Amino acid sequence: MFRRFLAAAAVVGLAALALVLPVGATAADPPPVPAYMVDGCIVRFPTATPEILTTGGHVCSPRVTGVSVAANGDLLIHTLPVDGIVAATVEEDETLVMRGISAGPSVGFDVTVVRFYSNALARTVRADGPEVRGSSSNVFVTWVSETEPPGGGC
Repeated sequence: MFRRFLAAAAVVGLAALALVLPVGATAADPPPVPAYMVDGCIVRFPTATPEILTTGGHVCSPRVTGVSVAANGDLLIHTLPVDGIVAATVEEDETLVMRGISAGPSVGFDVTVVRFYSNALARTVRADGPEVRGSSSNVFVTWVSETEPPGGGC
């Protein structure tokens, strides 16, 4: 699982590097002052209360402050505020994939809303519901965000 997180972070990191390099620059040129950062976290669903997974080599960015479930059943991932979002991904683990569960993010500046969808049931399902819940049910979440106020980006 940790390797999967590192692989996802590497892909997002390379994408962020491509966004930071000026037109005509190559990776061999000295990079400019970093303007973006990558954060990530793993959320597990062992009970009706999701939790941040930080055991067995799993890590979570310190910018993530907590998780909860909204009244409509969406997962809420609370973070420290950022200046702007460049990219966000949610990757379901093998347990959720085998159940036919998909997840997608909607990102704000201090909260990410993750909605779950059951392909088998053809409807959305709750983050605290039995379709998602399980001792090894996880989502891997990655964000790329600005570290400075906007001023010249794309």
